[in-house]
Amino acid sequence: MKKHTFTRSALALAVTAALPMAASAAEEPRELPVTEAAATEEQGYKVDNASSPKLTQTVAETPRTINIISGDVLEDQGVTSLNDALRNVAGVSTFGGGEGGGGVVTTADAVTIRGFDARTSTYVDGMRDIAGYSRDLFNFEQIEVVKGASGSLEGRSTGGGSVNLVTKQAKMDSFASVAAKVDTVETKRVTLDVNEVLAENVAGRANLLFTDGGDVLDNDVENYKTMAAAGSLLFEVSDKTSVTLDAMVMKQDNVPVLGLPYVTENQAGEFVPGTRTVTNDNGTPDDDSDDFDETVTSPSDPNDPDAFGTGGTGLSEGPLPESMWDNYYGVKGRDYEEVDVKMFTLGIKHEFNDSFSIQNRTRIATNERETVVGHPVIASTFPESGRGAPTNYGTQMVDLSRIQAVDDEYKLLVNQTDALFKLGDESFSQDIVVGVELAREQRISNFTNQYGSFSGNGFLTYTVDGVEGAAPRVGLFDPSATDIQASGGIEDTGLAEDTTAKTAAFYVFDTLKFGSAFQLDVNARYESYKLEGTRCSGRGSCTEESGLEVDGGLFSYGAAATYYPTENGSVYVSYANSEEPIGVNLDLNSAEVNKLEPQEAKSVELGTKWELFEDKLLLSAALYKTKKTVLDSEGRGGASFIGGEQEAKGYELSATGQITDQLSINANYAKLKTEVIKDYTEDAEGNGLQSSPENTANLWANYTLLDGDLSLGGGATYSSGDTFWRQNRAYLEVDAHTEYWLMVGYQAMDNLNVQLNVDNITDERYVTDYSAWGHFRPNDGRVTSLSVKYDF
Repeated sequence: MKKHTFTRSALALAVTAALPMAASAAEEPRELPVTEAAATEEQGYKVDNASSPKLTQTVAETPRTINIISGDVLEDQGVTSLNDALRNVAGVSTFGGGEGGGGVVTTADAVTIRGFDARTSTYVDGMRDIAGYSRDLFNFEQIEVVKGASGSLEGRSTGGGSVNLVTKQAKMDSFASVAAKVDTVETKRVTLDVNEVLAENVAGRANLLFTDGGDVLDNDVENYKTMAAAGSLLFEVSDKTSVTLDAMVMKQDNVPVLGLPYVTENQAGEFVPGTRTVTNDNGTPDDDSDDFDETVTSPSDPNDPDAFGTGGTGLSEGPLPESMWDNYYGVKGRDYEEVDVKMFTLGIKHEFNDSFSIQNRTRIATNERETVVGHPVIASTFPESGRGAPTNYGTQMVDLSRIQAVDDEYKLLVNQTDALFKLGDESFSQDIVVGVELAREQRISNFTNQYGSFSGNGFLTYTVDGVEGAAPRVGLFDPSATDIQASGGIEDTGLAEDTTAKTAAFYVFDTLKFGSAFQLDVNARYESYKLEGTRCSGRGSCTEESGLEVDGGLFSYGAAATYYPTENGSVYVSYANSEEPIGVNLDLNSAEVNKLEPQEAKSVELGTKWELFEDKLLLSAALYKTKKTVLDSEGRGGASFIGGEQEAKGYELSATGQITDQLSINANYAKLKTEVIKDYTEDAEGNGLQSSPENTANLWANYTLLDGDLSLGGGATYSSGDTFWRQNRAYLEVDAHTEYWLMVGYQAMDNLNVQLNVDNITDERYVTDYSAWGHFRPNDGRVTSLSVKYDF
């Protein structure tokens, strides 16, 4: 990764320089329109419209499940990250799957919707944001979750749904605020949001962020630092035409912790000395007549250099006891993460008349991420299974030599054009969207010298308690007692996976309304998708294969019928598909696998939506079922084919909005049943899917008193537990858990608000990620934060 010096003033200077030129280009003075900023800023918990131009109807009239987390919900909860925000949507998990069942524990956002991985279905303003990193919400005003297969809307996708983050944009209004926040995990956060009318037809907006801290495990090492700046310029050329220019730059400098050691079955309990048979040579070459076998028993002390056997930790199988979660199992100075994000977007809208408008958006974005972080695993030997000779370090030591080294760069160039038609009258009307999307995405994943033992490649040298070249191991129970220093570094080998995807898509959406009682929605998308480049094959090494490609067309479609029994209620049934080509995440496979047809998900949903209390509260319910064909194989080294089947089905309930002028709620419940229906390995059939709790629910409510000056908020999130599948069995099961949340906000002055948040009041602890490497990641414990916001 290239190192860039981050200067917060660069964007401000660029925007400032552009504003006078934009203002001078105005056609003629005109009366400023009545601003919608106030309504937007005070929209409450219920958001009426999704941001996508393809979704022409309100959320209440759109025949699919859509959950929108409004800016007010995010602010009341003090939420600043995408993962934390998604706790407001039942049926969505931010758990990892673990190697052997869906990836390794990662520092990047990992989202699963209705049982299917949605990391490649994350969007910013409707444009794909495939790169892996942790997204801060400083420049986003709402988060939209669309559930079920919806390839017409998203393009290539996995079938569970998608997440779309909507950026803050300039408005024809003037407002500004600065906010500061501190919490009990040493986080210090400052944000600035300024929107100003700069001329009669020009407005600008700037958002700045600085945050540092986040030692949630209380190990005095883990830390996350982000500096970011975003700017938006709105230029209203005329009452029919507007141009927007948005920019965002962000730099993260983190010291992450990937997890804590997991106690395996062979490591659990007291040390049990092992026995083995050795052959004693008589010393005469080519003469085995006097050789004899002898049974050798291990010394009873697990720290004896000649010890071998099982157990030795004195702990139960599973995650470390909670009392040990504040131990640091890493190497200071070696483990780090750097992320550099740049995103620039140009948008143009023109309204020809009341019936026809067109809009075009172009985005250029880059994302560079460089990470070195350890996989802490308990050092152990398995002589009974033949997995190598004894290590002579005993089972009370933690091996810190295994690392996850990432050096990735993503580049995006995308252009979207949407033409919108409004036709008909009250007896029959149509809302039609015809669009074209052209995109070029590139992924460069540099192959580093991380593989091999700590001394195998010589790229890192460890000094342990003053001994240079020693193995990086620390005590399981007191890792801080061992002083480990690392010198050298992770370097690129000159080999890389370099892939480029080119997309050309055409899509049509049509909503037909027959009077006020019936509605028909139909949509389709054809996408020409070509992925080509190189990949690294081999375990622990890179054999660069070039000339690989995935080339084909994706056809997605959907249809829905809606009946309105009353003006404020609807019942609908919908059917849609989505297609996932090989290499959906810009990751090529072997030449044979690349030729396979796309995986396909098909969803059917029966739902109802009702608006109550003068349309301030939206109630919705849906039954759904998604079945997906998936990539299968005949085992390691065997042929691969599209033949497996997975299924997710269940129902969801939600209530969002205002019950009274003082009481607002956001509530969700999801019942989810996932299953492997068909697999070449019969033992896998009947297993569930990763990150798919059977029951999830959340409730958040806010009540205002004293004419709105005092706000009391609180809620809870519930999960019936999760199962981490590995080697066709439920390897780790997490029990049901409930977390409670509290907020007290006080308007101390007209322009000054003070807010106290307590997350996870009861300090409920559980496992959120598990990896077959031999480690796990727990959830965050209780965190108390105090924030102050000043409007000016």
